[in-house]
Amino acid sequence: MPLQITNNSNGPVLIRLRSGGTLHLSSGERSPEIQEFEVNDNPRIQSLLERDLIEVREATSKPRRNNDRRNNDHGGAGAARRRRKGTRT
Repeated sequence: MPLQITNNSNGPVLIRLRSGGTLHLSSGERSPEIQEFEVNDNPRIQSLLERDLIEVREATSKPRRNNDRRNNDHGGAGAARRRRKGTRT
């Protein structure tokens, strides 16, 4: 069963996975889907869970819809181009 880890702390969290990979999660960030064996018997994850710095839950399979994201004009090359042209959407 795929899982996701959410960083509940106020700062970044570095998590070494059992496969040798590393997750770098900023505050409030959710990891991509990872397999259950990465979490089982992982002392770093257990320590972070005990201190309530992370949350591990089953991955949601629902795709994000466009209206779930914030609709702002703060990033990306498209936004910069629109600002230079003077057209803002």
